[in-house]
Amino acid sequence: ALLYARTLGGGFVLDDQSAVRDNPIVQRGDLAEIFSTDYWAGFHRDHSGLYRPLTVWTFALNRRLAGEVPFSFHLVNILLHGAVAALLCLVWRRCLRQEELAWWAALRFAVHPALCEAVAGLWGRADLLAAFFGLLALHQGDLPRTLPLLERAIGISQDADLPAYFPRMATALGAAYTLGGRVADAVPLLTQVIEQITATD
Repeated sequence: ALLYARTLGGGFVLDDQSAVRDNPIVQRGDLAEIFSTDYWAGFHRDHSGLYRPLTVWTFALNRRLAGEVPFSFHLVNILLHGAVAALLCLVWRRCLRQEELAWWAALRFAVHPALCEAVAGLWGRADLLAAFFGLLALHQGDLPRTLPLLERAIGISQDADLPAYFPRMATALGAAYTLGGRVADAVPLLTQVIEQITATD
């Protein structure tokens, strides 16, 4: 969390302005509207095809509880990132049965610069929430429901050419494969993650 402390003083930048600050759907905070509209419905007339009601709802909740102060929005993103790293540690501890290695892997994940876009940019909360609930389901052992969701998320990140999101989703899917005994599927996926992270160092 300390790594991202400087973002607490940041404002609404780029997509944060349209998706959060100036979004009339976020301002109204109506649950029925949030869960029945496109992610960009409050800003664009055309439909983007993105459906992220949970993310929009957290923005609306942020606004209702703390107003339009950017600090609270950034704080929630930082806390979510910390929770994702903690869950990743717990999942890898179950997979690897080596607590020290699991801690090091989670720490590396938490501080890696490839993930800063999802934490520092408020609109990146969608990725933080997806990772959080995916890893939470893995930690609870709900593999039959988790695997298809993670596989779809990987497909979307690849189809949309979003390399910044691949390590997060691929790590969760690799852990899911390992927990399910599908090590042969996990190894090439995790190798891709290591190669991508090493290339950005």
